[in-house]
Amino acid sequence: MNGSSVGAGFGQWSVENLRLTIFHPSDTSPTGLWEQLTGVSPESIDERPNQGVRREQGDAFGNRVQLVAQKQRIDWNVVPNLAPGSDHYPTLTASDRAMTALRDALSVSIQRIRQVHRLAFGATLVREASSLDDGMSYLAEFLPHMDLEHRGGSDFIYQINRRRPSSIARQVQVNRLAKWQLDQFQSGAIRISPSQGPQVQTSELGFVSRLFLDINTAPENNAVSVSRMPNLFVELTAFAREIAVRGDVL
Repeated sequence: MNGSSVGAGFGQWSVENLRLTIFHPSDTSPTGLWEQLTGVSPESIDERPNQGVRREQGDAFGNRVQLVAQKQRIDWNVVPNLAPGSDHYPTLTASDRAMTALRDALSVSIQRIRQVHRLAFGATLVREASSLDDGMSYLAEFLPHMDLEHRGGSDFIYQINRRRPSSIARQVQVNRLAKWQLDQFQSGAIRISPSQGPQVQTSELGFVSRLFLDINTAPENNAVSVSRMPNLFVELTAFAREIAVRGDVL
């Protein structure tokens, strides 16, 4: 893979994408956050006033950073820059740097927001597998209580939410939602030749084990003090890393 196998403290997983979501009570979101975080202007801006949505994105921190600001919600996403012609599953480069960027994105966001209702951290982690058996064997390491005998199957999905109380914000419950999945994938490229026209080239079928993580404060909890947001973010990311390394634990 093109990402680090030990990046961002997620064990042997590579990082496909990272997400920070900030839920706030205002019907408008502050502007200029992308430039404040990166120090440069975004490459593209898509503003839809009728929908109250503003999208900004560009290359930053070795990857692609996307900001979606809308009514009562701000989403920061770090996704890979897609390399044309690659046969590998796309993953982040410098994933540790991307995690730091999300922490800084939280700081610049809460400087402009007086109140926060909820906070969420998301990550999609991947590991390419040489075969179906290899992918299932890898997932079995994290799901020891399950019988993962595939018996000719080609796809696998297991999802569970295991709540924990926060040690940072009193009376706040944290959803620890994890979805384990095994998929087939195939990459392709279109080559255009003046003499022959478009030609489609595809790679051989491959397998990838995936772990989707959504670690978030429960919606029924009261608003959390903005001053606690940085430490709460650290706690959410620690819960995510624990699942990535130890598997489906209580």
